Amino acid sequence: MRSALIQFPARLTPCFRPLRALQSPAVFTLQLVPAGVVTMVAPAERANFFMGKDTFQSTDPAYLKSLVDTLEAPGIVMEGPFTQLFGIHDQPVLVVRKAIYVHANSANETFGRPNTTNPVCGNLCDYNATSGMAFWGFVSACWKTMPGLKFCGRLRN
Repeated sequence: MRSALIQFPARLTPCFRPLRALQSPAVFTLQLVPAGVVTMVAPAERANFFMGKDTFQSTDPAYLKSLVDTLEAPGIVMEGPFTQLFGIHDQPVLVVRKAIYVHANSANETFGRPNTTNPVCGNLCDYNATSGMAFWGFVSACWKTMPGLKFCGRLRN
């Protein structure tokens, strides 16, 4: 499966700058997750694990809680390890994720996203008329860790 090429509005470019710091040989994947659906994965050969997955449809309660934690955090959040992440069962995975909120003209703004946000996301993903901000999606990085690694808390910046 190949990564889909999506044209994002130029005003969103600054939203992806935090991922530059995560570029490392240790990183298993970098992902763009507009509306909570994985649409771009690098490197492309690992896309089969993640492409098209709606993160809000996870059956792992800890993973769903981590999505809410990320939505509530003002910065980057690192959580895990997760042992059943979208078909990766051989090694635990840590996730570094940032929720991207952007200025919107209305609740109907799509920002060129190919999907709408899953209703499971709730009001954290809704358009905020007071601030004029709306949830665009996530940027994230995943990497495999050592087997036996135990959860030791969340890191937020």
